[in-house]
Amino acid sequence: MYTTVLISVFCFLSMMAISWAQQSEQLITKGNWGFFGDIHVNQHIANFASLPNIPNCCPKFLSGINESFAGTFGAHLPLSNNIVLRPSFTMWDGTLRYSEFTKGGIGGSIVDVEIGHSIQNTIRSVGIECLYIIPLFKSLQASLGARADYIYKSSYYQQEELLQTTAIGMWNNGSTIRNVFSGDIPNAQTIAFAPSAGFHYTFAANSAKTILLSPEFLVSYNIIPSIKNYQWNILAWRFGCAITFNNEKKIDSQSQYDIKKQTPIVSKPIIPACDAFIKGIDSTGKQFDISTITIKETEINRLQPLLPFVFFDEDSYAIPSRYRLLQEHEASTFNINGLTSQSKLEVYWSLLDIIGYRLLKNPTATITLTGCNAHKGNEKNNIDVSRKRAEQVRLYLHTIWHIPLERCSISARNLPNNASVSHAGYEQDITDAQQENRRVEISSDNFSILEPVHISAKIVTINPESILYSFPEHNGDSIINRNIELKTENGQLIQQTISGNITNFKAHLSGIATQLSKLNDDNLISTLTMYDAQQVKCKTGLSIPIKRITQIEHKHNDTMYNEYSLVLFPFNASAIEQNNKRIISMIKSELNPGASISIAGFTDRVGVYNHNKTLSFNRALAVYKALDITSDIYSINPLTDIVGYGEQDVHELPEGRLYWRTVNIFVKNPLSKP
Repeated sequence: MYTTVLISVFCFLSMMAISWAQQSEQLITKGNWGFFGDIHVNQHIANFASLPNIPNCCPKFLSGINESFAGTFGAHLPLSNNIVLRPSFTMWDGTLRYSEFTKGGIGGSIVDVEIGHSIQNTIRSVGIECLYIIPLFKSLQASLGARADYIYKSSYYQQEELLQTTAIGMWNNGSTIRNVFSGDIPNAQTIAFAPSAGFHYTFAANSAKTILLSPEFLVSYNIIPSIKNYQWNILAWRFGCAITFNNEKKIDSQSQYDIKKQTPIVSKPIIPACDAFIKGIDSTGKQFDISTITIKETEINRLQPLLPFVFFDEDSYAIPSRYRLLQEHEASTFNINGLTSQSKLEVYWSLLDIIGYRLLKNPTATITLTGCNAHKGNEKNNIDVSRKRAEQVRLYLHTIWHIPLERCSISARNLPNNASVSHAGYEQDITDAQQENRRVEISSDNFSILEPVHISAKIVTINPESILYSFPEHNGDSIINRNIELKTENGQLIQQTISGNITNFKAHLSGIATQLSKLNDDNLISTLTMYDAQQVKCKTGLSIPIKRITQIEHKHNDTMYNEYSLVLFPFNASAIEQNNKRIISMIKSELNPGASISIAGFTDRVGVYNHNKTLSFNRALAVYKALDITSDIYSINPLTDIVGYGEQDVHELPEGRLYWRTVNIFVKNPLSKP
């Protein structure tokens, strides 16, 4: 009787173990069509003595369970991110049993006799189940719903059997079995309606996250009695799994921007000798024929938030060498204004000196240093390494900046309170999350210690941002390597060799914009070389003129150009928390009527691309609402000036990824108020 139960539980727990090993994450339901199958343990709950008009001496049938295979099998069809329809076939089979102990006459003596009464039922239906999926945490979801079925088969087999017999211990018919009847169940219901509830754990079965597995446990209770006017209901305990196919494929970081941005355009070949096409891609993703490379230098005021984390290498409490660490005698000459010409990450790497400088300027302020670890491998429950990381940060502030130890309190824990989490089945996501959790978090009772850094900087933009090389399929079989080189008269900027049969390659000019602006050259030279198995097949070059625009924007037309950034959004959410509310209030106080505003959201490579793009837009929209600005006072069009770009760049360092999970606000602010 319990074999089905044991097999079901074993299979379910095995799939759960596999899913935990995958370090999975919450995966959306919409677009995940597929199939599912559940093994049933059908618990029949009854209170009757016999089937209608069928002889039976049983005092009362009370319960039963299926003693052979039963289950539900069908399709998994999502209607939205939370609602799933499951057309399916269901087996409600079960055997009602009752053992009766009574007295019987054998050989002239009265003895104890055990009689077994049983009704074996075969109940089959087809119907549809509707489930509402409720995300809980990580990849765990709950579900509530119901199924409605048409019962097309209800049959039974009944018997009464002497379970303790002797040579003469038989019924009057000379057998140990009597009251044998079978056929269709009299007055059987033809419909079933069963509310359902359960849990599902979803994880990716492949690195591309296109195939998803969801071990599940559900309970369904048919509230309609199996026989009209009888007390006989069925409770189904369901252990199974759904396999679905995810349209939101995890896209390789090199090609994801291509897929997102490219618009099919019929191009004419401009490198006919090598049989390739070349196009430019601007900041909006639009493709166009390249006539010039335009470099624009703009001086702006930038408000950069401080990321209050110091990251550490695995199983180490030494502050990594990429952080700028001063000698004691250098602290007295440190000046935040000296960071003006540095990049966003270069400013961040001076985090400890910025905090030390501000603690000196605010002698009553205190900070809390919370050491954390990845809670994996050697760092599993390693509170000691967490504490030592916090102590190293405090030691630096005390030794170099002479901050009293009592102004830097220390705590230690495993994972951070708002830990980074990995995405289902994707090894890079797991590695990234562990890197980001190996950190010391810095908090303060004084906002001025961690307030954003005001920087006057020169921003270099380039158009096109990328050059797209497309290769027709017909020349792919003979080509084994392609070499692309971008250079000026004074030096090489990009050199890339691509192996194999590919259809396109994108060279990112945005990464060399600053370097290109410093070279006083008039042309960018693109050279494409193709190799077959024997020799160079072809080589050709293209010279593209460079146009430079230099603007001291904050002095131009009485307009100040400001850029603001918001970071540290909650994981997978767009809520504006206290740290960003302060910055938004600061931004709003600096806006003058007539200011032109644009808002753009970004995410990093962790997670599913389409979901990240939606998330980045929702964050940008949340910032717009928090600013509470109207188009009759300020120049902003919510349809075009609020965008979500999703994943735009690759960052190997944890601070780079966290700074890329951002919303940027760009403001052209009139210097004078009307």
